Amino acid sequence: MVRVSHFFSLFLAAWSSPNMNISWMTDEDDIVANAERLDDAHQFAARLSMLHVPHHLGEFMMNTPAVMPDELMFEDFLAIPDLAAGMIGEILKTKAVNQFKAGLSPYNDQPLTGKSDIIADWFWHNSGTLKKTCILIDQTEEGKFGIGQLRMGLL
Repeated sequence: MVRVSHFFSLFLAAWSSPNMNISWMTDEDDIVANAERLDDAHQFAARLSMLHVPHHLGEFMMNTPAVMPDELMFEDFLAIPDLAAGMIGEILKTKAVNQFKAGLSPYNDQPLTGKSDIIADWFWHNSGTLKKTCILIDQTEEGKFGIGQLRMGLL
């Protein structure tokens, strides 16, 4: 929970705007396995974000599909980042990683599976109002970790 909340707070500091309302929806995994842990994670993430975010935010909500057990909409919505992560994983696994790190364009060299191809088209579609970002955390040659944003131009 601490690691996830720290990443969340850092990303929130980088991408939020003053008075923005935040709604964090997550699967019912280890960090929010039950209602008590959900409340703990919510309180911890809210307090931690106050340390990182340089401006005031609006409302901060954190929920799991348990808040609406009869609705599949929440679970369907949470499947989207899982599908996108699978697509990114397939790209990084099936493409030449050295070409990827060198900034070359291996995206069209090898076909993706049909599902990943559709998701990649959606993910890097520039029109529309939904903003999508892929953040990669990778170990450098020196053994340290680097963080960066994956952009379609690098694929």
